[in-house]
Order: sequence, then C-alpha cells, then structure tokens
Amino acid sequence: MDDIKGIVDNLKSMHAVEAIGVQAAGKKFKAQLSPLSEELERRIDRAVAELERQEQQVITLYPAPIVTAGKQVRWYLGPTESSSPNWNAYREHLRRKGWSTEVIQSIDRASTKITNELLCPNGSREDRFQGLVLGYVQSGKTASMAAAIAKAADSGYRMVIVLAGMTNVLRQQTQVRLLSDVVSHNPSLWLEGTTVESDFKPGSAPKLPTAGRGKCSLFVVKKNAAVLRRLKKALNKLSEIERKSLPTLIIDDECDLASINTAAYRSSVTRINGLIRDLCEKLPKVTYVGYTATPYANVLMAETSVDGSRDLYPSEFIISLDEPEGYFGARRLFGDDTDAERDTELPYIRRVPEEDRTNLQPPSRKDRETFAAGLTSSLSDACDWFLLSLAARRARGQAQSHCCMLIHTTIYAACHRQIRRMIERAWLIPTREALRNNDQERIGQLQAMWERESSVLDSDRRADLDCPEEPESFDKLTAFLRVC
Repeated sequence: MDDIKGIVDNLKSMHAVEAIGVQAAGKKFKAQLSPLSEELERRIDRAVAELERQEQQVITLYPAPIVTAGKQVRWYLGPTESSSPNWNAYREHLRRKGWSTEVIQSIDRASTKITNELLCPNGSREDRFQGLVLGYVQSGKTASMAAAIAKAADSGYRMVIVLAGMTNVLRQQTQVRLLSDVVSHNPSLWLEGTTVESDFKPGSAPKLPTAGRGKCSLFVVKKNAAVLRRLKKALNKLSEIERKSLPTLIIDDECDLASINTAAYRSSVTRINGLIRDLCEKLPKVTYVGYTATPYANVLMAETSVDGSRDLYPSEFIISLDEPEGYFGARRLFGDDTDAERDTELPYIRRVPEEDRTNLQPPSRKDRETFAAGLTSSLSDACDWFLLSLAARRARGQAQSHCCMLIHTTIYAACHRQIRRMIERAWLIPTREALRNNDQERIGQLQAMWERESSVLDSDRRADLDCPEEPESFDKLTAFLRVC
C-alpha cells in the first residue's frame, strides 16, 4: 500500500477536482505520464483498484441512513493526508481535546458522507443543492458541522455561510466554536467575514478569496432580516463571474427555527425564509444544508411556492446521524413505549400531579401577567433533587462540569420570570438558610430523598450510565451541600 499511496492521493484529487469517475481518472493519469514502464502501470492499476475499494466503503460503511436524489456521481471519497489540511488539523484538535478514536472515526465517516452529497464545487456545473442533516438534541451536531465545513473547504468550496440562530449569544457561540475548531489551525487558508464581536456590518464588503489562492471565506450570521439583507446586498455587488467562482456552502443551524415559511397563505413568504432563498438564488453554485433534531416541518414543507420558485425543502438529500455512544436523550428517558403502565421501568420520570397545575400554569393567556405561582411539593422535590445532584457531582470531582436545571411550566415568558422569583423566595433562600444553620429537620428531608431516589437504579442500569457502581452515602454529600 505504501508504494501506491502517492498515486492514490493524486487520483483522489483528480477524481474530486475534475468530477470524473475513478476509472477515467486512472486513464487520464496514465496519459499524463505516458510512456509508462510496466511497473508504474501496474502500480497505477493497483491504485485505481484501491480507490474503487474506498469508493465502495463510502457506499457500504455509512454510519447512518441516507436518502438521496442521486443527481451526481460520488465525487468525494474521503480526506487525504496531502490535500486535506483543514480536516487533518481538526482531527488532531479533537484528539488533543481527549475525544476517543472511535468517536473521531464516526465523525470522519459521517462528514465524508455529508460532503459527498454536497454539490461538487469543481468543474463547470452550476446548480443549487438542498439537503437536511438530522441529529439528536444536544448530541454534538456542531462537531459534525465543523467537520463538514473543513472537508468542504478542503475540496474546493470558497465561501461558507453559517446561519447561527436568532440571538447574538448563539451567533457568538457558533463563531467562537468554528474559529477554535477549524479556522485557528490554518488561518492562512481562511478569510473571516464576521468576528466574535461583530455580525456582518452595514456597509461591509464581504471578505472573499482571490481567485487561485485556495482560501475560503467564513460568515457566521444571525437569522435576522437586517443582517441577511446586508449580506445579500454585498453579494449582489459582485459580478456574475465573481459569483461563479465562489462555490458556496450555506449551513442553517436549527433550520426549523425561523427558516420555515410560516406565512398564513402559500402565496406569501416570511422575511427570513425569503431572504435565505434569495441568497441561494443569487449564487450559481451553492449547497444549502439544514441541521436540526426536529425535522418535521422541514420534510413536510412544499417543495415550491405557488409562483413556482424553490422553497428550502431538502430535495437532494436527507442524512440521519447515528445516536452518539453514551448519549442520554429522549429514548433513554421515556423509552419507546409511551404506555403509562411502563413508568415503573423508567425511574427517571416523575409525573406532576394534576392538582399542582393551578400553581404552576395560568388558567389562560389573559391571566399570564397577573398569575401568581406557588411552590408545589413536586417542584420543591425537583429543586431538592437538583441540589443533591450538584453535591454528588462535586463529591465525584466534577465541580467544574456543566450542570443546569430547566423549569418549564408554561409558554409565557412573564410567568417564567415570576416563577423564578418565587423559587428564589420560597425555596432557594430558605434552603440556604437552613443549611447554614445546620437545620436537622431540613437536612433530614434531603437525606430521606437521597436514600430513596438514589437507590431506584439497579446495578444493570447504573452500569449503563456514567456513574459509580454504588451511590454515595449521604454523609459524603453533606460537606458539599452548603457550597452548591
């Protein structure tokens, strides 16, 4: 294999850049080197066979299901050591962060599959591909996204636009993550169209790669009408030749948020949806990829509007990522059977008694501003258990690990603010005071809960989770309760 590695890399590059088949790449490579010695011809034939084997792996070793329209031949067969600087650097970055070899290989395979479904950026073909990538809630979709961006840039994409939520915080988080994961390792290969501090500004000229320089531009923008209009206006100033030289990848993070055309009438178009479509229409070679964990609206939308223009329906491909190893999500929480009779088999769930609802939800929308929430026994128990969980995490040496509690009883923001104040007044302050004063009655309540709830998981369930074989004693937790 070592004696044909260089030939394999050359053939792979030719296959991707010129969008030709493996056999055609082999014939062209032979013609370029003619006349050939018998030994070199045999090595090229072996390299072609090896590349065909790798192509077959792309088909058979996909880690997750895929639905594709099959509009192009497979043009991307995976990264090479010599021509994939962004992916190779990202892979090493993940290793340094302590990611396991198995997880990195899974990301590699999945991102190769995604990249292969993008419109081939090389050659003269102009088209607009639209696809969808399905992940799990809080399961590392951003890692998959970063890998796909790295491989797209390595393969000839010259501009990447990431639609990163609707708030400055989400946009900044995504910008920081992509700069850290991808751009920072090869800054000479990237042009930053946005920064951590600044979205795409009014009057900004887009930072675009000069022809032949091999660079890629990155824009991380909010899904905000004013921002998208500014970007659209800047791209409109480019000549047709300039736009044709910019194969563009548009990634829509959480594409079921704001991107869907939710206008009351099909003849109307919502602002964000219309602006994203305008961006796609202005770019001769573009792939739009939506990422989401809740794809229902995206796969059920109409493919075209009443006027015949394309909507954002994923007409070229839909890819489902595998559930990550060790992922604790809805399936683990609720199981596959929603029958209430099986609740005893799923000890993570506690039902809120119906009588608690009046203290946690306003009776109607008009009452949301005047609603006065009360601390119910179920909510108090939930807060107690969260406190105990924090103490257990500290006892396990995980004081710096992320840990949070979400209390969601209603859809109204005003009620959430009121409930927050109520919890602080009725639970947090009294609990802190009781622990500070070594209140034995309150400590006894917490001990009873810990001993009751920590014992509900049998050894088999505990072995399947990232937790000790046996729960900590309450005595071990008491030292940490006061500092949580």
